[in-house]
Amino acid sequence: MSTIHPLKIDLLKIPGARKFQAKDGSWHLAIPHPSIFIGEKGAYLDCDLTERKEKDRFENTHNIAMVQTKEARQAKDPKVYIGNGKTLTFGTSSAPSAAPRQAAQAQDDDDDFVPF
Repeated sequence: MSTIHPLKIDLLKIPGARKFQAKDGSWHLAIPHPSIFIGEKGAYLDCDLTERKEKDRFENTHNIAMVQTKEARQAKDPKVYIGNGKTLTFGTSSAPSAAPRQAAQAQDDDDDFVPF
């Protein structure tokens, strides 16, 4: 069985983020936030993926929030939610077996009536 969690993150929800258009017409994003870590191999933002108690109206089952500093948690600052996602599971044993399909097909072959 395989599980995938497709996620959508809105980078403009990061405090201080802004988009701008370069002279060549391309769009860029500036994120001057201290929680962005720029290393040798890439730029990283620490996030928490949490499971929702109930699905939202878009069937999302998870929330994505920026990791809070110890000081922000102690000050009870609200979390900054930057996205959401859902769980997709593949290869479950609840897939229909071939035997019922064959029986239904045999029944259809006996019936000469075509409704269209």
